[in-house]
Amino acid sequence: MEVAGRGDALVATEPGQAVAVLVADCAPVLLADPRGRAVAAVHAGWRGLAAGVVPAAVEVLAGEAGSHPADLEAWVGPCIRGCCYEVGPEVAEALRRAVGPAPSAQGLPGYLRAGWGDRFWLDVAEAARQALLRSGLRHEHLWVDGRCTACHPSLFFSYRRDGARSGRMAGMIALMEG
Repeated sequence: MEVAGRGDALVATEPGQAVAVLVADCAPVLLADPRGRAVAAVHAGWRGLAAGVVPAAVEVLAGEAGSHPADLEAWVGPCIRGCCYEVGPEVAEALRRAVGPAPSAQGLPGYLRAGWGDRFWLDVAEAARQALLRSGLRHEHLWVDGRCTACHPSLFFSYRRDGARSGRMAGMIALMEG
C-alpha cells in the first residue's frame, strides 16, 4: 500500500511482505507495530518531511495495525546531518510549518542551525525524529543512527557529496511470518 507521493512511504500488512525505500542523503525511516501486524518504510527528505509523509505513514500504519502511534517503534537511518546540509530560507520555513517549531536555545527548531546570511544547516535525522514525536511516537520507541552520509564516504552514498553519480542505499523492513 502506498501512503504518500510516488512511494515516499509504503506499508506492508501481510506476513512475508517487505517494503523498502532508496536513499542517498534522505533519511530512511522504518516503522513497525511491535505486535507484528504492519511495517512501513518512509523516504524522508526535506520535501517529504515538508509534505507530511511521516505523520501520514504513522497514521496509516497505526490504522492498519489497529494500534496507537505511541505503541509503534521507529528507526531513522543514516542520512545527511546538520554538519553538511545547507538549505535556504524557503526550505527552513516549509519544515517549520510541517514539522513544527520545537525551538532550541537559539530560537530555531532543533533540526536547524543558523548559517551565513539567510542560510540554515538542516539535520534531516532530527527533523524526522521531531516529526515522529509530533506524530505520537514515544522517545523510548525511537532509535536514530547518528552518522552523516556526507561525512562517511567509505560507508555511505551521498548525493550532496558525490552528485548525480552517487549510488543509493536501501532502507528495508519486512513483516515476518509466524
